[in-house]
Amino acid sequence: VDPRPGNPILLGGTQDNGTHKLSSAGLGAGDRVTGADGGFCAIDYNDPDTMYTTFQYQSMFRSRDGGNNFANITNTALGQNDVLFINPMEMDPNNPLRLYMASDRLWRRNNAASGGPGGWSQATVNMGGNITAIALSQSDPNLLYFGASGSVYRLPDAHISNFNSQ
Repeated sequence: VDPRPGNPILLGGTQDNGTHKLSSAGLGAGDRVTGADGGFCAIDYNDPDTMYTTFQYQSMFRSRDGGNNFANITNTALGQNDVLFINPMEMDPNNPLRLYMASDRLWRRNNAASGGPGGWSQATVNMGGNITAIALSQSDPNLLYFGASGSVYRLPDAHISNFNSQ
């Protein structure tokens, strides 16, 4: 949801029907902005013209013009075999330039508003199964929780962690 007061813009992923951007108040149809099976979405709360959408497997896209055009920023290290069909993605509530994406590892992109598909850093070791949920603390900017293989994990230095330090 666009965080600006009175601005009715929202993004929503829809199975089999892509991701839609709704721009008008009240009930109404949205505009399809990315295709396939729409998934997780985010709008930068400091710069609402920057938006992110995902669709099945590892695909991720970014718009910097309010959702008119989207560019591919998919993590090139991922494939269909190491992610969920609708794969979790979260924007850091303390820093909207930082995104996290799941696979059998946790991935971080520290400057999501710029660059192409490169720029993803591996933040954890292989968890032995897919990460199914990501939650970032709003009170501690370093703290992240994630679920994988039936367990919940706490990552105390999420914004600087790397797979060698886990």
